[in-house]
Amino acid sequence: MIVLKAPKARRGESGERLDYEDTPERDALREEVRRINRWLADADIEYAPLDTHPRHAAVDAQDRALRRVFINGVFDQHGRLYGGFWENLRSQDRKDCILIDGEAVTALDYGQMGVRLMYAHAGVAPHFEDAYAIPGLEQHREGTKKLINAMLNVSKPLAKTPSDIRELLPVRIVVNGHDIGGGHIKSLTKLVTDFHHPVAHLFHQGMALRGMRQESDIMVRVLLDLINQGITALPIHDGLLVAESRAAAAEKAMLRAFEAVTGHAGVVKLD
Repeated sequence: MIVLKAPKARRGESGERLDYEDTPERDALREEVRRINRWLADADIEYAPLDTHPRHAAVDAQDRALRRVFINGVFDQHGRLYGGFWENLRSQDRKDCILIDGEAVTALDYGQMGVRLMYAHAGVAPHFEDAYAIPGLEQHREGTKKLINAMLNVSKPLAKTPSDIRELLPVRIVVNGHDIGGGHIKSLTKLVTDFHHPVAHLFHQGMALRGMRQESDIMVRVLLDLINQGITALPIHDGLLVAESRAAAAEKAMLRAFEAVTGHAGVVKLD
């Protein structure tokens, strides 16, 4: 239930599993996952497809066991929950085909998780409602989100715009009606760091993986809180699925957990 992996030998590959010594902290992590798995094993969860497409045949609604995976040979990076038949389903199939306690499900996600965790790490309250609404990039929110995530993942400044987001960002940058030049990566990242100046020093420091550890701690706390309330939730990284009638309770649990772990208010959105 607690997996530690070595650094990846090659990009795109998974690191090998490592042996590790048990400690009281790791025993506690294991017991948390064990408790979640016991709850899920007995929960009223169904997969009821609306059609006979062959992709549904491979879905086993009894496949519910979760595990936490830590990477790069350390326990302070990643730690997300993996496993469960719902994890690799299409988003629409999750909504259309999963029933919890006989009800259709709804999805809730944390908003702007990586950026808000970075502010919490710095001990600074966010000054924005939308971390991705950056002057000069307002019409390119999806590209901005991916650019910021890239800036959080790397350990040195980006030398060029990642190819998978190049078309999502502007060719020319216009701020307050003034054309300030081409969308070179240095200009783009400067817009980001200028807007997020209180935490500018944390970009290009590989913060994403450490943030994922905190994110996963938050999600485990949410699941245990909901179990205490008799509510079944299916985690998907920084979000979850619950029966529609339980959405309000799940949102409150998510906000409680974020503040308890980080000391700052979080944002939860209904998908």
